[in-house]
Amino acid sequence: DNFGTGTVRAYSVSENGTVALVTSEYGNSFTYDMNVYSKNGDPKYSKKYQSYVRSVCSTGNGVTVLTADKLFIYNSKGETASARKADTSMLRAVTAGRYTYIFSIGKIQRV
Repeated sequence: DNFGTGTVRAYSVSENGTVALVTSEYGNSFTYDMNVYSKNGDPKYSKKYQSYVRSVCSTGNGVTVLTADKLFIYNSKGETASARKADTSMLRAVTAGRYTYIFSIGKIQRV
């Protein structure tokens, strides 16, 4: 893909080679694009966000994205498996196996 003047904001590579890449247009902190690729580099799906993306975590079974106001969990086809409100203390979301963990200031929470 050609990212033009896009800036990489976050990325994650799963053990099976699936890549989730979050970019934003240079100088634009309001719109973020996430593109997910197979281990061969073939595009799988993409998503747009109108909120700051704090973290992305790619697993063999999907992608977890934490924005400034929501937590999104997508399955391997890009369908939303879960979406819930996020609060300002949430710093990072990590999926391991069947569980997603939220790292916040002073605590780790399983969701």
